[in-house]
Amino acid sequence: MILSEIKDKIFGSLIGYFAEKDFKYVKTKDCFEQRTEDFRFVYKFLFHTRKSEIAIELFVLIEHNETERIYKNATNHIVFETIGNEIGKLVRNPDGKMKNHHSIDLIISEISDVSNITSLVKKYFEEIALPYYKKNGNLNRIDEILNSKPEEISVHSNAQFFRCPKGLIVAKLNNRGNFKELQEKYDKKMEFMNELAKQRYLKVKTYLEQLP
Repeated sequence: MILSEIKDKIFGSLIGYFAEKDFKYVKTKDCFEQRTEDFRFVYKFLFHTRKSEIAIELFVLIEHNETERIYKNATNHIVFETIGNEIGKLVRNPDGKMKNHHSIDLIISEISDVSNITSLVKKYFEEIALPYYKKNGNLNRIDEILNSKPEEISVHSNAQFFRCPKGLIVAKLNNRGNFKELQEKYDKKMEFMNELAKQRYLKVKTYLEQLP
């Protein structure tokens, strides 16, 4: 099977469905997205070629525009999600704490599998993605997710070198009362990160200090 042909068949059969949901296909990023004034909601496909089959992972992501703008301006680095993860991890860690790392892979062994796969893509979108966007697509909720338990690894942002600086940005934007205490906790977590991550974190701190 040729990956490009599989992609064309899958996305070609889904564009109409997602258009009805107000999600636009972005070919260069293998995703469907919806943009609002403050947020970008993303349903992303990650393809893996494995010998005679193709596996697909589906990611449910939320980008808070102002958080990402500040992060980019402070670090000159772009990461397009504020919270989110692969659907299997979100489903298997309902309390938000990252414990189960298993994903849900959609497997295509032959071209006839595409129809079943597109049905599953729609099913997971309606049962997992849409409720996730509705529940978590606001700044208060993102602040709670990232910053209420900073000592825990969150399924919604399990990469700590992104979670710490973005958590600070969200806390600042949301006028979180325990901002200084939170920053001290993230400072300690960042001590164990690589130098590049530390530099970016410090740049975010410096940038936030200049904000009113």
